[in-house]
Amino acid sequence: MQVHVYSKAIIVDEQGRILLLRRSMTDEQRAGDQDYPGGSIEPGEDLAAGTSREIFEETGLAVAAQDLQLMYGQTEAYGDRSVTRLLFWGRVENAQVTLSFEHDDFHWATPDDAVKQFRHPFYGAGLQYALGHNLFAT
Repeated sequence: MQVHVYSKAIIVDEQGRILLLRRSMTDEQRAGDQDYPGGSIEPGEDLAAGTSREIFEETGLAVAAQDLQLMYGQTEAYGDRSVTRLLFWGRVENAQVTLSFEHDDFHWATPDDAVKQFRHPFYGAGLQYALGHNLFAT
C-alpha cells in the first residue's frame, strides 16, 4: 500500500481575501484550475512544517508552521493507494507573491468569490466548511 499526504493552505490577507493560484497550463492534472498553495508532504515530515515549506516554494510567502491551523481533512482509498488531503489556513500581511513554475497566475478573492471559483471538490468543500463554522474569525 502506498500512502500519499497532500496539504494545502488557505492564505488570508489583512483585508480578509483568500489567495487563489491558477495551476500552470502545462500541469498534467487540472491545468488552469484554481488552487491553494501546497503540495506533497514528505514521509516523516511534520504536517504544518511541510505545508509551510510548500507555501514558500510556490508563492515566496513565509508562513511559519506554528501560524498555520489545520481545519479540514479527508482520506480516500484508490486501489493500493491511500490519499490523505489536508487543508490548513493562515494569515499574511503585506503579501508579495512570487509564483513558482507550478502556477502561472494568482489573485486575491473574497471568500464568497473563492467558493464560487473553486472546482476541486475537497478544497472547495473545505473552504465552505471553514466559512460555515466561522474558522477565519479565530
